[in-house]
Order: sequence, then C-alpha cells, then structure tokens
Amino acid sequence: AIIAYGADPEADTTPSLRLIQTQVSGSATYGINLRARAAFTDDSSDVSVVGSGNDAMPYPIYVEAGAVHSLPSPLQLSGHTLDEVLIHPFSPVFEDTFPARGVPLRLDGALYLQDAAANTGVATLTLEPGVDLRFDGGSSGVYVGVDANRTGRIVAPGTQTAPITLRSAQEPAAAGDWVGLYYRYAAACAQFLTGASVAGVG
Repeated sequence: AIIAYGADPEADTTPSLRLIQTQVSGSATYGINLRARAAFTDDSSDVSVVGSGNDAMPYPIYVEAGAVHSLPSPLQLSGHTLDEVLIHPFSPVFEDTFPARGVPLRLDGALYLQDAAANTGVATLTLEPGVDLRFDGGSSGVYVGVDANRTGRIVAPGTQTAPITLRSAQEPAAAGDWVGLYYRYAAACAQFLTGASVAGVG
C-alpha cells in the first residue's frame, strides 16, 4: 500500500513518510514498507494497519534497523498472520532506539551495532521499557562493537512493571534459536540490561 525510500541505506535515516490519523487496510503485501532507511517523520501519529500481507510477507510493517525509532505512537496492528513489526538489519547501525509501541518487534538477521566509518564512536542501541524483541532464525542477534576504537553498548532500562523481553520468535522456542547478544567490543561506559529477560539463546 505504501512504500517509502530513504536517500542512502547505509547513511542516516530519511524521514520521508508522514502519516497522521491514518489507517492502511487490505494491502496485498506489507501495509507500510520503509526501504533504504526511510523513516516516519517526528510528528507522525495514530497509525493503524489492518488485514494486510500474504504468506511470504505476513507482517504489517517492514522497517530497516536505524529507522526503528521513528515508529509512530499510537500504533495499532490487527488482522495479520503476524501482528509484529519486521526489522531488517540491512547495514550496521550507529544509533537507534527500539520503542515500546505495544506490539512485538521481530529482528530477522544479525544486527551489527557499530560505527560504519573509521571514526572513534560508541554505537548505542536503546530498548525502551516494555519492548518485546523477538529474534527470527539462527543468525539473528546483536553484535556489539567492531574494534577497540569503534565500540558499542546496549541501554535497556526495563522496569518491574514494564520489563524488556528478548526471546526467540520460534514457536515453540528452544535453546539455539538465536545467536544472542555478542559483546565484541563493549564501551567502557556500557550500560547493561536491567529489568530484562533473555530466553532461547544457544
């Protein structure tokens, strides 16, 4: 129904889609398809996707890692084979926030959390309280940092009332379903998971 493209899939996001009080219904594929790090604008809000997708693309929304922070609020998904947001890690991510929108987020590959350029920087992935992050397939997981100068960290301030969950997307889940969180080069100031549960890691 809606396909938006960013300027460069390996650069910063492009806020090229503005939706306010919008419902997408009955799309044959993804209801909303954000390619090449296209993102929602900051003022996008009150978006719903209903009864879209097919067997090959059973998700209402496709978004690339790096642009996940832009998912609007409130966000309603219903009537799909999988009422989840599909996150594709097309290229390394320097900074992103996975927001809690009341719907599961599914990562379909290995997310490399690192500075893509040969600069000194701390790549940061923030998981908001209440995030339900599901990992799809044996290669799915998060690789933190690339070398001693380009480190990374995951900030996950879960709470007792809004815990963060990282788990397998498989049903039933089993050990080894996903890689896990691999701290290759963690930042000295790294904040580790608090109030989070991790399941199904081999």
